[in-house]
Amino acid sequence: MAGVLLLFTLSSIFLLFDNRRKTDELARLQTEWQGISQQKENDLQNELANLQKREGELKNQIDDERETSGDLTDELEGERQKRAEIESELKRLRQENSARPSPTQQQQTQTPIIASIFLSPGIATRGGGTTSETKNFSIEPGTKRIAVRLALPADANKSDRFSVRLNEKTVARDLAMLISSGGQKAVQLTVLPNDLLDGTNELSVVSAAGAEISKYVFYMQKK
Repeated sequence: MAGVLLLFTLSSIFLLFDNRRKTDELARLQTEWQGISQQKENDLQNELANLQKREGELKNQIDDERETSGDLTDELEGERQKRAEIESELKRLRQENSARPSPTQQQQTQTPIIASIFLSPGIATRGGGTTSETKNFSIEPGTKRIAVRLALPADANKSDRFSVRLNEKTVARDLAMLISSGGQKAVQLTVLPNDLLDGTNELSVVSAAGAEISKYVFYMQKK
């Protein structure tokens, strides 16, 4: 049992570190994008300043050279049109930057949160049923996936393939048996929060022949 718990803990730690790595990578890409966007905005602002300067020069030339003002007026109109296009592009960039979420916000909305559950099967009773202590679990808001590890009876066939039913609905098929260094047999799967009831839940492992080999009862509280 200690080996199973160690393996399960290591799996959970790996998933958490993998999530952290993806979050850091996302933040790095976000920073790079912001740098490129800022550089483009600076370039447009410089170009706009040059156009405004050129527009002022043309206005002065028109005042000084009335006899050739026709050509200068056309050039001035062209400069004004370019300025309007650059101002429109700057406005669009600023709107995109203000609407884009920060790396922290993206982490909160995109990083999958993983919860872990480990269950042992019920114990057979004289009446032919099973009994076990009902375990209580809770999941936080925003949890995306739940890793479930189910200990199997010692006489389970290691070459068999297994299905898992949750509240009478099949949620996993063709699972291979996992065996820890201590000899503990188990299967592992991932379920979604919507698969679970807010209250008592029942899991059962079924062999390839359709025989139920173990059952698990637990209580889930969704916060």
